[in-house]
Amino acid sequence: IHLTRRHAGQLRDHLMAQGLQVSTVKRYLKDIRAVFNYAAIEHDIPFINPFQKMELPKQSLSQRNHRKPMPEVVVQDVFEYLSTTPSREPLLIFTLLYHTGARLAEITGLLKSDVHPDAPIPYLDVHEHAHRRLKNDWSNREIPLSPAALECAKKALTLVPDSEFVFPRYTGADKRGSDSASAWLNKVIRKFCPDKKVVVHSLRHNFRDRIRSKGIHFETGKALEGHRYSLGEEANYGGGISLEDLYAAVCKVNEDL
Repeated sequence: IHLTRRHAGQLRDHLMAQGLQVSTVKRYLKDIRAVFNYAAIEHDIPFINPFQKMELPKQSLSQRNHRKPMPEVVVQDVFEYLSTTPSREPLLIFTLLYHTGARLAEITGLLKSDVHPDAPIPYLDVHEHAHRRLKNDWSNREIPLSPAALECAKKALTLVPDSEFVFPRYTGADKRGSDSASAWLNKVIRKFCPDKKVVVHSLRHNFRDRIRSKGIHFETGKALEGHRYSLGEEANYGGGISLEDLYAAVCKVNEDL
């Protein structure tokens, strides 16, 4: 197949037409570009990558204003609504998101082997799987479970005893995964909040606000959320933040809930 710059532009335009964020399209194009570069190197193919230096429009909204934290009254309304639905997965997913600050795909893509409820410090082992990619290398981390999150994780493990996945309804090659869970949860959120800047991803903003309000060290907060540490030489020194310290921080973040 002979791919040209025109084909690359058509794909970019198609992705943008789907309503995806510029940052998401940029990430997709970066992945595609990397595949072509790898193939060219491995098979000694001399060519110019058609996905190199693709132009994209500027993000219309700043990252800070793109999403809002979810008002606590809405959080409680969603909890109450989900507790009445026949399916248990959405409530457990929403609860884990709220108490851990994790990304939706990190929760919906969990294997049962990723959940360690009986460890001295219970935690989720978030790493890349064949069925789920992570946003970046910093997303690979251990997320300690506060008491409420631990109880939720234990319930989740019992949902489908014969599956290797914690949430098989949202996991696997034939499923839409986190997209499906996001669409379902956002419909529920919209019942109680018309502001389209308030979505399930807003729970990460709630988590960040609680980190600030509790005076948690900035780097500790980044470690919990799977963000890159501070730039500069200081980011390359030390052994990182211990699971014990992360557990103390996450318990403090959630102590008033």
